[in-house]
Amino acid sequence: MCHSMDNLSDGTLFALEQAAVLVCAVVAAKLLQVLLLKFFLRLSNWFHLELNERIEQRARKPLLFLLTFIALSVGLHITALPDPWMTRLQLILRGLGIASVGWLAAAITSGTGDWLVKRYSERFTDADMRDPLATRRFATQVRVLTRVLIAIILVLTLIGIALVIPGLRQLGLSLFASAGVAGIVIGVAANSTLSNLIAGIQVALTQPILLGDQVVVNSQSGIIEEITASYVVVRTGDLRRIIVPLNYFMQNPFENWTYHDPSMFGNVLLYADYTVDVDSLRRELTRVVGKSAKWNQKKCELTVSNCKEHTLELQVTVSARNAAELGDLQNEVREKMVTYLQQQQQRALPRFRLSVKEGLAAES
Repeated sequence: MCHSMDNLSDGTLFALEQAAVLVCAVVAAKLLQVLLLKFFLRLSNWFHLELNERIEQRARKPLLFLLTFIALSVGLHITALPDPWMTRLQLILRGLGIASVGWLAAAITSGTGDWLVKRYSERFTDADMRDPLATRRFATQVRVLTRVLIAIILVLTLIGIALVIPGLRQLGLSLFASAGVAGIVIGVAANSTLSNLIAGIQVALTQPILLGDQVVVNSQSGIIEEITASYVVVRTGDLRRIIVPLNYFMQNPFENWTYHDPSMFGNVLLYADYTVDVDSLRRELTRVVGKSAKWNQKKCELTVSNCKEHTLELQVTVSARNAAELGDLQNEVREKMVTYLQQQQQRALPRFRLSVKEGLAAES
């Protein structure tokens, strides 16, 4: 009885010792993470402090996981676990470690991209000196390339995990040993994932679309809201979202209303009687548009665009900084010009004339 109790106490003591080693490894990993982050923040003399803070926020968790898995792997060598258990745990920790490395690389890439976009957009403090188009071009380029890099990091991480696990490595080799299966896999990847990945790089370099561009895709008008590594989100005027594959913009024609300049021209049609005073109407248009905050001072004119049987067609052309402000300006001009006609030139409102011959009037 005493012998069995001694064996039990020895086993319990051995288990406690192993647990204490693993706990110490986790605590050491946490302390090392804190020291590394503090050291990284002290590099503000070499790098911008905001960049370090953004990377620190994104990299805090993956760095802790990576250091923890490394510490546990070192701690396992100190413990005296049986070989089968030791081998299995080491494989698991290696896979988790590689996943943490990929997570950390993606976090650093994402944090750096966000910092670059914010830093560039705040380069000029004066709003009049900032170039919105250049800012959108830079933001699109950085964000698309960032997402492409993250996608590449994800693929490399999965490959790394597969290489350290014997079962997955043998499975991958057996699949690619068959030329037919390998051809199918490569063909599918080339037609979907790789094509979108290549299209993402083309979009980032050639920039046929930018974040915030007004586009028409499949007869649907909307604004480019988001560009990912595989698709583009187009927000329509009624707040619907159209998801378009990224390679669509490299293989199909589409309209981009704000390609070089977000400012746009728009027309407003008015109909008036032939007795309308066009010069007075033109002066009123200049006054109305000049007071509007939506006008960008590029275009404001009124012309007689057509002569119909009973009315004149008057075309008003105005310009605004973007499509949203242009729509508001068109509505404002339409409303105020109609009000002016009602109040100042009532005789110029569209009307139909009826002439009665004298002979028919006498007979009646």
